[in-house]
Amino acid sequence: MLSFKEFQEYVMDHIREYLPEEYANAEVSVRIVQKLNGVTLQGLEIWTPEMKQGTGVTPTIYLNGIYENYENGVDLEVIMEHIGNLERQSMDLPEDVAEIKEMYKDVNYVKDRLIVSLISAERNVDFLKDKPYRMLEDLAIFYKVLISKDANGTGTITVTNNHMEYWGLTEEQLYETAIKNSNVLEPPSIDRLTNVMADLMRAQGMDEDIIENQLKEDDIDMYVISNTTKANGASVIVYSDALQQVAENLGSDLYILPSSIHEVLALPVGNKDVDSLEEMVRCVNQTEVSPTEVLSDNVYKYDAESRTLSLASAKAETVKETAVCEPSGYTGTVNEVARPRHHSLQIKSQG
Repeated sequence: MLSFKEFQEYVMDHIREYLPEEYANAEVSVRIVQKLNGVTLQGLEIWTPEMKQGTGVTPTIYLNGIYENYENGVDLEVIMEHIGNLERQSMDLPEDVAEIKEMYKDVNYVKDRLIVSLISAERNVDFLKDKPYRMLEDLAIFYKVLISKDANGTGTITVTNNHMEYWGLTEEQLYETAIKNSNVLEPPSIDRLTNVMADLMRAQGMDEDIIENQLKEDDIDMYVISNTTKANGASVIVYSDALQQVAENLGSDLYILPSSIHEVLALPVGNKDVDSLEEMVRCVNQTEVSPTEVLSDNVYKYDAESRTLSLASAKAETVKETAVCEPSGYTGTVNEVARPRHHSLQIKSQG
């Protein structure tokens, strides 16, 4: 079996054999890409002469997960065909993507497509160094430009300080514009957890009678809050009144559990023990959430009267410093079945 390094070298040496003739003279390389929460991945990039002279755009194909399939016994020939298919599919981009570099210079184009996104500030210190953002407790609100959105997913470009300066915008202007746009471009979605779980069970082929009996036993006042695309939906708590809607429906302040960057769970405060909830969040993050999709180990409290969100525990700062997330196996977050593929378009310019 090839080591990961040998696997990368094999892919670079042989991938042209699985691509159309126009790729015969393509430049192939693997570079380290920094993702969210300090995770780094190895990204395959393939540049044909036409790409460099024309659009200046190429997709990035991450090899880490593909190598795991190889380790699990998938034949190398099948792996290579899969990578070749990914490359061809990734180049079937909307026509306007070829003009992204020019459109991205237009501040009016950008202002119509700015949206907010939410991540852990502590886990993403390096990621945030060159980007405009603001804090919400221990979370960082940063900005993206929505380039494409269809049934297959969304494509975005993250806004950097250089972009902001080029457009002549301030962080305050980014925030105000992105908040307004997000409500329209990424509208909120609120559903009872039992409904979401029922959909997951149906997707797994479970009988309706079994689903009904199971959910009767587990019926609790908990809501899943996301956006309609179920991707990067935790940011809904920043720009919508979703929390207020749930609080009014339940007649209670809320505890907010950060399920992942894609959604949060809301439940009435009642007599819930915050320490137990935080332990549950940390456990789920360690065992069930992809490292790049962890939002926070902390629990938050939403005050319906003041419409404010804050850390639920006075010990949160200590917890935050001591929590260690080393997932033992990813089983997916609550909206995984419904979530289309999201592309942080990983569009790179060949300099």
